Amino acid sequence: MDPRISAYLDRKPSLSLAAFPVKGIEIRPSGHHRDAPWKRIAITRIGHAVLATGLPRIVDVIRPVIRNMSV
Repeated sequence: MDPRISAYLDRKPSLSLAAFPVKGIEIRPSGHHRDAPWKRIAITRIGHAVLATGLPRIVDVIRPVIRNMSV
């Protein structure tokens, strides 16, 4: 894995590289986001998997939509 990706994942709260899925979608609330329209959620594709992080209230609302998305 590219060291930059590894460092990015290690910075995410409560997400270890061992927990990251080989494929599929992982959704996590994050305290790193702010309540501004362009900073509430981030979706990043890494290989055959996707990591979605966002404000806890936003993650709760969009979780069903993200779960139904394809990678």
